[in-house]
Amino acid sequence: MALPVIRFDQFDPSQVNIDLIRTKELGKGMKMRFVSLSYGPRRDRIILQTPPMRVPFSIYGKDGTLSFSVAVDAADPDCTTFMERMQLLDERICAHAEGMSREWFGAAKTLDVLRATYNASIKPPSDPKYSPIFRARPKVMRSDGVETTQTRAWHRDGSPATMDDIGVGSTIALLVELPCIYISGAAGFGVSAKASQVMVTKPAWNANTCAFVGMCMDAEDADDDTCDENSNAMAFM
Repeated sequence: MALPVIRFDQFDPSQVNIDLIRTKELGKGMKMRFVSLSYGPRRDRIILQTPPMRVPFSIYGKDGTLSFSVAVDAADPDCTTFMERMQLLDERICAHAEGMSREWFGAAKTLDVLRATYNASIKPPSDPKYSPIFRARPKVMRSDGVETTQTRAWHRDGSPATMDDIGVGSTIALLVELPCIYISGAAGFGVSAKASQVMVTKPAWNANTCAFVGMCMDAEDADDDTCDENSNAMAFM
């Protein structure tokens, strides 16, 4: 059965269903409070296909944690549409939170206060010369305290890719699941975004592969030890 994928330009935030708040026990006295999201009258999972966007920095943090941060280029019409739809979703959630503030936060809060504590889906830049950033964490499976990344990566021809194909300057599109709104006290609240699949539309430059231009020859023409003086290939002895 095909996943109910929604293209960014067909995503209608008014069709997002916002459920009642729930609490999940995490063990060791820790709890997570969240509000499930679904889409349309069938209450489908929200799996949103983003436009291709540039990767401005490494997908790995200093501690090795994997996450996908992409630059939302305001000069790209597709990126602009994606940003507008996500901003509408953010505003819808904040407006809903105002009416549910006692249940969600334990006290009545105004819309302005909620906007100030809401973590926007697309983070505005600290300097206007930079692009806003959309971030999604990988989808993981937890078993016996061990996390396994479930995010799959693909090339445009449908062949499998790896995370090594994604580097600074790469262009990727994401299939992002929006399962819930997280509510995290001092850390605020916002939409959880999990990348279930990544399409590498422009791979990273790989220093471990031959990158010479116009200097490669077919294997059948290559000599094991030397290169013909008229060849464009170069043999390193």
